[in-house]
Amino acid sequence: MYDEFGNQKTAYLDFVIPLTPYYEIGLEHNGMLDDEAYFQRNMEKLRLYHMNGIYQPKNLILTADKPGGGLDNEYIECLVQNYLTGLAQMVSEAGLTFKFRTDCENTNKKFSKW
Repeated sequence: MYDEFGNQKTAYLDFVIPLTPYYEIGLEHNGMLDDEAYFQRNMEKLRLYHMNGIYQPKNLILTADKPGGGLDNEYIECLVQNYLTGLAQMVSEAGLTFKFRTDCENTNKKFSKW
């Protein structure tokens, strides 16, 4: 990835969902947003992603902790499912075929670490 000055930067999405050999969706979880230093680092990372073509709704799903901390796994699962359902519908309406990848190392995993 590159910043606005052309300097190479390293940033890692929390998870990557491989859909096809050519298309992946990133999932970035925002925890500890009440920690100012974390919040600032996270905003910088999201800006870097955006400058490199990774942004909502194109290919990024953002989640966050509940107030007071903690994950709502059911909500995150529904968010991902709704995103994928919408994507499949757009592909279908365009007259294309959409197939999920089956060549992943561990097909039992829902997400793979980037």
